[in-house]
Amino acid sequence: MKTFKPEMSLDMAISHLKHIEGESVMNVTPIEMGELSKVFSYRKGDADYVIHFKDNGDSLHKVFKIYDMYGAQSLPIPRIHKIGKVENIHFSISDKVSVHR
Repeated sequence: MKTFKPEMSLDMAISHLKHIEGESVMNVTPIEMGELSKVFSYRKGDADYVIHFKDNGDSLHKVFKIYDMYGAQSLPIPRIHKIGKVENIHFSISDKVSVHR
């Protein structure tokens, strides 16, 4: 099956995260999900986050706008802290939430 995920190794993700967040990132771990982005969880300080890397930033801006309009009020979606671009790849950083079933 064809994937639309960007090429991204764990070492590349760590390098990008250190550039974005500083040297204090820890426990960078890949999360296998979706076909459009490479996703990693990590820890900074005493909080856990998730970063999505994508080749195209349009959908990240849309998700940020949706969160900005509805997230804090009623939709149960993680808080998005930052969207941006590092080198040629787009990213979004959000809170890591645990899934209860």
